[in-house]
Amino acid sequence: SGVVTLPDGSTASVRRFVEKGEGFTQDDIEAMLAEQEKVLRNIVLLHRQLQDQGQIEVSMTPYFHPILPLLMDTDRATLDRAGTAYPARFAYPEDAEAHVAGMVTFYRERFGRELRGMWPAEGAVAEAIVPILVRHGVQWIATDEGVLARSGYYGYRVEDPNVLCQPYRVLPPTGDGGVSVIFRHRQLSDAIGFHYQTVPEPERAAQSFVAGIKEIALGLKGERDGLLPVILDGENAWGSYRDDGRPFLHALYQTLASD
Repeated sequence: SGVVTLPDGSTASVRRFVEKGEGFTQDDIEAMLAEQEKVLRNIVLLHRQLQDQGQIEVSMTPYFHPILPLLMDTDRATLDRAGTAYPARFAYPEDAEAHVAGMVTFYRERFGRELRGMWPAEGAVAEAIVPILVRHGVQWIATDEGVLARSGYYGYRVEDPNVLCQPYRVLPPTGDGGVSVIFRHRQLSDAIGFHYQTVPEPERAAQSFVAGIKEIALGLKGERDGLLPVILDGENAWGSYRDDGRPFLHALYQTLASD
């Protein structure tokens, strides 16, 4: 019928507009907008339902998408390219804290529970932000494998799945609490973000992805479990896929479920 029942009990349908296809009147446009507004009103509610059912976990990004380490103190940045220089010092740690606090409150008000996980804006992280996260109850954050590769005194060998495919624990200077950090597998993430939309058959793309997972798993030593974070910007990917990525995602989850 083309009618979808939404989490708040209302129904929405755009079938009549799809079937009409052209020659829309002002009344059509207003009716279409009304259907879209129904869907928009249910986005948070749908994710809350899925989270309460245990199917997903909703993570957040600091409130107005700040680059937290630079908001803390631009003088702490590492100059790693020839010809670069520090800007006039910009250091507002109280603002960084406000963005994290605002995010935590926003989440609690909409999801009825405490926030656990965070993707820092642009994956930008630094040790200096850890105490703020601990104070506000953030339990885990995610960033890119390149950060792990250049962390510590010598860096980490991220090409080894025994190094990359696990969570790490970062402690604040006091040693209290701490935050778990996971690092995204760049190759597999970018395959979905930038490559598989060019593969005509979604099933073949899904099989390629699962084959990549198995290749990584073969590199894990012993009987240990591995954690493989695949993280990508949705706005970069789904608009380039046929039908906004639905055939690919259906193929991917069916392949994972049946393997």
